[in-house]
Amino acid sequence: MQVSHSGITPTSAEVPDFPVLRVDSDRLVYQEALINGQYLGAHLSAMGRPKQRLEIWQDLQGGATSDRPLRTRQHAFMLEIDGQLLTDRWEWTGSHTDGVHTVVALRHQQRPVAVDVHTSCDGTSFFTRHLVITNTGDRPCAIAKVAPWSGLAWSAGDKGVLAPEHFSSADVELQALPHSAFTLGRMTDSSWANEGAFDWVPLPAGRSGIESMRGHSGFGAPSCFLRNEATGELLAIDLAWSGNWSITLFNDFEPARRPRCDARAYVEVALAGPAPLRVLEPGESAETPKVHVGALFGDLDAAIQARHRHIRTSVAPPQPQGAQHLVELNTWAAAQGQITEEQLYAEIDLAAELGAELFMLDANWFGNAASDWIDGLGDWNQESPLLTKGVRAALDRARENGLRAGLWVEPERVGSNSKLLADKPEWFMHRRGQVIPNLDLSQPQVAEYFENTITEIIDRYQLDCFRIDYNLRVGEGGEIDRDGYTENILWRYYDALYKVFDTIRERYPKLLLENCSSGGGRTDLGIMSRFHWTQVTDHFAPAPTARILNGATITLPPELCQPYPGRGAQGVSDIDFLIRVRLFGHFNFGASFPAVQDRNPATWERWRHGIELYKDFCRPLLPTSRMFHHTPIQRQTEPGEWIVWECADPTGDRAYAGIFRLQAAEGDSYHFRPRGLRTDRAYRIRYDTAGWDRELDGGALIDNGIRVPVASALTSELLLIEAV
Repeated sequence: MQVSHSGITPTSAEVPDFPVLRVDSDRLVYQEALINGQYLGAHLSAMGRPKQRLEIWQDLQGGATSDRPLRTRQHAFMLEIDGQLLTDRWEWTGSHTDGVHTVVALRHQQRPVAVDVHTSCDGTSFFTRHLVITNTGDRPCAIAKVAPWSGLAWSAGDKGVLAPEHFSSADVELQALPHSAFTLGRMTDSSWANEGAFDWVPLPAGRSGIESMRGHSGFGAPSCFLRNEATGELLAIDLAWSGNWSITLFNDFEPARRPRCDARAYVEVALAGPAPLRVLEPGESAETPKVHVGALFGDLDAAIQARHRHIRTSVAPPQPQGAQHLVELNTWAAAQGQITEEQLYAEIDLAAELGAELFMLDANWFGNAASDWIDGLGDWNQESPLLTKGVRAALDRARENGLRAGLWVEPERVGSNSKLLADKPEWFMHRRGQVIPNLDLSQPQVAEYFENTITEIIDRYQLDCFRIDYNLRVGEGGEIDRDGYTENILWRYYDALYKVFDTIRERYPKLLLENCSSGGGRTDLGIMSRFHWTQVTDHFAPAPTARILNGATITLPPELCQPYPGRGAQGVSDIDFLIRVRLFGHFNFGASFPAVQDRNPATWERWRHGIELYKDFCRPLLPTSRMFHHTPIQRQTEPGEWIVWECADPTGDRAYAGIFRLQAAEGDSYHFRPRGLRTDRAYRIRYDTAGWDRELDGGALIDNGIRVPVASALTSELLLIEAV
């Protein structure tokens, strides 16, 4: 990573000095430049080829009548303050870099505001971007809009200034493409229990986009892929933000301009919500969430694996030594209501016998036994009277059985019977005169109470794992009157939430942190940079859960994704189907059996076998695996045919694959061609259901594949593959 203000040009043409930021990370090259007071995205390439200064100058220095590129979309960030969109009149005041992290300091010449542009790289094909915005004036200012990263992603079919006789040098004639010049890969359904609905759609001409306005990042993650159909390049975009967000895309395609038929894809990644999003006092600064941007050549698998590598390198916190990727039992499946002590202790004993390593006491450990758990949220000192020996005794019972012990808490929200809601109404979010039963963490005293509540629970029960849940939709979020403005509080709210869990991770380095939000309501990289794994859905029927996990592992590495198929007695499938889905994520189960006499011996043995496979074969491979999605497009509105995953060791020495048959599949077998093996190895393949072993040449496997029998709907086969 480097910043330059002058340089050699490839010709004798005169080019004035101007500053250029250049990021090189793996084969990604990204450049920005300050030209005529505008801080602009200059170039993004997945082939490791930077743009010469002369080209940058020729592209971006255009005069007042220049209309292409459309400069209002090429700014490297967007910032609107007090009704003025600050796209011009920026002044460069300095920069510094350590080669990995660069800060460019800008000052606006008209508004009293300074922006530090932070850009980082980690050796993967990604860079990250965030802003620090400072009010340098003597009166408050209001941020109405902020996009930490924006600009031109690509041009396609662009013939530049070539004469018509040289037009053939363009990459492709766009009108020869079957659809759009650009294709968007996104989650097409952001509703509860429909997470992971990934699909490709042509990017239409003009403006389009995706967003969440639930008050949290939503059941469709703030991320997408953009594919350049003319060049084959892929762009991956993630906003590390748990609040409301928008990703706006603009396909500037004007085929009527023939013979100069070209298209340009612009992107704007922004915080969303009613303005102002933040009111800054004189001298006050605000830091935006990070945007993660990756560029590469390759198919969807390559893009997913690049994203996983980046998340593992720079986002996901390492799990405490000796407690990585534990087999977890969660009590919620067994309870469904208030849990009795007898039932709870039997569950602990049987879970230990089955091979669990982490016991999670979910909701219903607190409050009045006669009321629903939702009503008692917030009064965390009142334990359920059904637990006569107390919560600590139950957790100690788990520890006596060799399990680590965790506890579920929903600390941001309060129930209708909460004493806190009655005593401190001013501590809660308010909007248009209405109280939202959600703590307003933008207030420092409330954030302090929130942190103290969590640390007190951790200390009281000596927790090995803390599980957060969040089951409320606050929409636009709360509001507060500040300096003559009505500020939306969500930016400050999530800043405070992140700060609390940054502090907790530092204070309790051995504590495991599990995330949940009605399942997959907050799985963005902002929250996942603080938690060790996340539940990906509250849909528990086996086939829909498998489809959801398919999409969840497109955005997050599999070891961070906790599915929960068949919670309790929900949904139907073959027992191996149910168990094997878990092998491709954080292994979690519940409701093993409430009593010994209810145990089905054959089913019990399949659970034992599945857990042993996870521990011995899958878990050592999973955290560094390359995951291949053989059937990436899965739709909850359709019965589906097959779900096929492959997790392969980076060396190609080991792999395992799950072949899951759905209701609309035709034929009694799937033709599986592995993608993560090597042509110069021979492999032993174990068919876990059939009980077969066979040895095959890696080249033959890759070229020809193998037939995998799966006899009926909602059954599966598991292939365990090792080099010999």
